[in-house]
Amino acid sequence: MKKTIKILFLSITLGILFPEAYPQAYPYEIDYYPFINYQSNKFDFRGNARETFDNFFLKLDNLVLKGDQKINILHIGDSHIQADYFPGEMRKRMQTFIKDGIGSRGFLFPFKAAKTNGPPDIQVITNTEWIRCRNITKGYNCDLGIAGIQIQTHDSISNLTIEPAEGDFLDYTFNTIRIFHNLQTVYYEIGLLNYDGAVSKTYHYDQGYTEIKIKENLHRVELQFIRADTLKMPFVFYGISFENDDPGIVYSSVGVNGAETRSFNKCNLLQTQLKALDPDWLIISLGANDAYMRNFKPLLFYAHYDTLISRIREIMPHTALLLTIPGDSYRNRRYPNYNTEKLRDVVLQIAKKYDAAIWDFYRIMGGQNTVNLWYSNGLANRDKLHLTKDGYKLQGDLLFNAFLGSYDVHIQNRFVN
Repeated sequence: MKKTIKILFLSITLGILFPEAYPQAYPYEIDYYPFINYQSNKFDFRGNARETFDNFFLKLDNLVLKGDQKINILHIGDSHIQADYFPGEMRKRMQTFIKDGIGSRGFLFPFKAAKTNGPPDIQVITNTEWIRCRNITKGYNCDLGIAGIQIQTHDSISNLTIEPAEGDFLDYTFNTIRIFHNLQTVYYEIGLLNYDGAVSKTYHYDQGYTEIKIKENLHRVELQFIRADTLKMPFVFYGISFENDDPGIVYSSVGVNGAETRSFNKCNLLQTQLKALDPDWLIISLGANDAYMRNFKPLLFYAHYDTLISRIREIMPHTALLLTIPGDSYRNRRYPNYNTEKLRDVVLQIAKKYDAAIWDFYRIMGGQNTVNLWYSNGLANRDKLHLTKDGYKLQGDLLFNAFLGSYDVHIQNRFVN
């Protein structure tokens, strides 16, 4: 049976020390279910992970106390992330728990232009028949970046409009647009059709994006791409970042339906685009599709995950890194998935090796076979692999709650003890 409880995690520390910064965040409501292991809902710091998170929390302190910081968070994963219900709830919580904490919408991919599902707070309109390529495509032959998906066209003129969906309550505005595309191999003139003022463009060839700056803040963008060379190469679009000059929290998320851990090792531009986005906190939510395979091999999974995290740590050795463990699931709706426990052991090893924290959703969810309870309570889909909207919202609230608990420890150590 569901009950609604109020969470008072930081009322003693943040609420008392910084009441002006947190005027409406505490207490907040979260659904309570007896089968969820709330005691396990915390960050498990492995290796020297607490050091990297303390550095992240120090930057967050500056946002709270001085209001002069931009906090960048990037969440990467599979179908649980692509739909954006889970990270979307985290985004809302992170950007509203601090007064004036909405930084900007950040990096996203226009999934609907690729004829697949995308974030519900974004509308995408295009007159172009884009060809997509994803990191799950077998025998693929395309460059891929942090989104794990790209779209391309040979059209001499193409358009792409991205705007907030009707009813989205967060007021995202931007005066800077970063368009990630194949800047080094083809020349297309990029126009901003819905703005008549002065436009400044900077071409970042080393990081593969064109930056457009304007003097006013916009809510929507109408882009036009016009071929300006005689080459037969297509225009390739990897993603877009909407930014502004305001302090606050930017929570970006990208995922690919069906992606395994090894899928992101196919992304040859991952490191380049990670450098460009430069997140203060990186969250990796992969493994559900790895564990779904009947012949799951822990040693092979370790090799794939180790390769991915080593590539990330090569360019981001001190960034706060959180690895999430997928929840309980069934295979083909009928067979309990006993691979998640094996996968969990591997992720714990990887976290220790690379100084990452763990958020163990498998344990939090309740462990083996508890997906049945989530399903009977309207929190999991019939496939017993994906969650419902309510389930993903609860998952986002739980992750935010775990974040609060870890930040609370930092605050007490810094300002109370």
